[in-house]
Amino acid sequence: MNVALDTRQFDAALREYAGFVKKDAAYVVNRQSLNVMIKAMNASPVATREKIAKALGLAGMEQVQATRRTKSGKRVFTGRTKMVRKFKKPILYKLASSTQKGLSKYEIAKKASAIYGRRLGAIGYVRAGWAPAAKRFEALKLGLKAVSVGKVLKRFPKIRWSARTAKPGDIAGASFSHWIRARNKVSPGVLQKALNAAAVDMRDYIQKKFKESARKVSRIVR
Repeated sequence: MNVALDTRQFDAALREYAGFVKKDAAYVVNRQSLNVMIKAMNASPVATREKIAKALGLAGMEQVQATRRTKSGKRVFTGRTKMVRKFKKPILYKLASSTQKGLSKYEIAKKASAIYGRRLGAIGYVRAGWAPAAKRFEALKLGLKAVSVGKVLKRFPKIRWSARTAKPGDIAGASFSHWIRARNKVSPGVLQKALNAAAVDMRDYIQKKFKESARKVSRIVR
C-alpha cells in the first residue's frame, strides 16, 4: 500500500534534534522510528465490547429456559433459567446461519456465540500490528519503551511484519511495517498523527535544552 504522508514537519524537527543529541545518526533515526511506532500504537483505533455488540445487533441480556440434549439427541427443558444475550437485530444470527445451511436454532446460536467470541478476542488487533517492529527497535536500548508489547505479542503471535534498523556508519535509514488487513483504513491517518506527534516531542526536547543552556549562562553571568 502506498501512503502519501507529509513528512516536512518531522524531517525539519529531526534535523534540529540531531544537532542537540550527542549520538550518531543511526541512534537518532532508530530512536525516532521507535517513537513514531509508539505514537502510532497509541493512535490506532481500538474496538470495545459495546461497539462490537452494537454492530452485531446485540442488546443486553435476557432470561430464558435452560435446555439439555438427551441421549436420543432431543433437546428438553431442565426447569432452570439462564441469562443469554438477546438480539435487537438478527445480524449475528444471519452471519452464523450463512456459514452452513440446514442448521438448527441451537447450532446457529452456538456458531453466533463463537463469532462474537472471536470478535472480542480480536480487540486491539490493529494496534498490535506495530508491536513486533517496536520490540525489534526496543532491543537497541534507545531509552523508549512501548507499553505492553510483550502482552500484545503473546495475544497475537502470528502478526506479519518487517523492520530494518539503521546501522552505525551507514547512511542512516530505518523502516517498519505490518500487514494487518484493516491497515488500509487506519494506517495513513494514524501514521500522519504519529509523525506530527514525534515532531512535537523533538521540538519540546530542543526547547528544553535551550532553557537549560540559558539557565547555565545566567548563573555564570551572576
